[in-house]
Amino acid sequence: MYISELTFDDFIEIEILREDIENGNEIKINTKVDSIDNEVLKAVIPDNLRRLPDITEIFVYYRTEGKCKRWICKLEGFERSNQLSIIVLSCNSKSEDVNNREAYRVSYGKDIEYEFNEKKMEGRLKDISVTGMGLYTNGKHEFGDKISLVLEDLDYELELEGHVVRDEEQRLGLFKYLYGIKMNEKTEIEREEVMSYIFKKQLEIIRERKRPN
Repeated sequence: MYISELTFDDFIEIEILREDIENGNEIKINTKVDSIDNEVLKAVIPDNLRRLPDITEIFVYYRTEGKCKRWICKLEGFERSNQLSIIVLSCNSKSEDVNNREAYRVSYGKDIEYEFNEKKMEGRLKDISVTGMGLYTNGKHEFGDKISLVLEDLDYELELEGHVVRDEEQRLGLFKYLYGIKMNEKTEIEREEVMSYIFKKQLEIIRERKRPN
């Protein structure tokens, strides 16, 4: 499905991910399409979201006929219309098919080694879902660049492969870039392995939060 197929008043969900996602800074907004112009989507949002800092990724979800469509989007800015706050997003033209389980992502936040063009490179895995991951690195990559890594954690050894679909320069911190990586197509067994890892990782995070200081 193409983003241009959405129409005025279609119900959508906007997911905003921020830098400090481990502390609950993941925001989901149920709203409606205000307008679509080619690949630019506008939707009404609460006023306080106009001042959100450290936004790293934005996704738009649309559910129809029992299926869930998702677009990766970039924040273009905010507007006012009839005393309402409007978010302006430029989105990938074509959606990816996801379901609620696949769309769920978990924070990782640990340094890793990955491979690009048969070279080993250093980075930090920001988060992971069945369909993608966020990767911090000082390496310069282009859209479509293929990367791979082996994630060894929680008694798992996951071989992950994907390609760059989004980039964002970082003003602060140890790394110059944050890349959105879309996972390669997986078999059903591979998808279940990733989901099992994600749920185990989430349980680990919950246990860490409950431990007394």
